[in-house]
Amino acid sequence: MPDIGWSEMAVIAILALIVIGPRDLPRVMKTVGQWVRKARSVTREFQSSVDEMIREADLEDARKALRSAETIDPGTLVSDTVDPAGTMAEDMRDVAREANREAADRSPAAVERLPASDAEAEADGDAAADVKQKSA
Repeated sequence: MPDIGWSEMAVIAILALIVIGPRDLPRVMKTVGQWVRKARSVTREFQSSVDEMIREADLEDARKALRSAETIDPGTLVSDTVDPAGTMAEDMRDVAREANREAADRSPAAVERLPASDAEAEADGDAAADVKQKSA
C-alpha cells in the first residue's frame, strides 16, 4: 500500500473540494469508499486463494515425503552409508567363495586324496575336536 502522509491527504482533499465541488463531494466520497471496499475484498479473496494453494502445495510435499519414507529399505540405506562403493561387500563375497571352495576341498572324499601327512594332520585335528566335545 502506498505510503501517503497527512500532508498529501490534505492536498488531495483540497483539490477534490475545488474540482468536484462541495455539493457532489459526499456522493463521490461514498462511491470511492465502495470501490476501496471492493478492492480490499478482492485482495483479501486473492490472498486467501494464494494461501490455500500454498497449504495444498505444502501438504502435497509432505505426502510425497511420507510416500518416499515408506519405500526406504533400511538395509540398503545402511549398506550405502557404510560401504558406498560396494568394495567391502565384494570382498566379503570373495571370502565366502574362497571358504566354500576350501570346504568343498576338505570334504571326506577330498581328505582321502590328500597326501599322508595332510590326512594325518586332518585326522589329528578331528580327534582333538572330538576330545574337546566329550570333555565339555
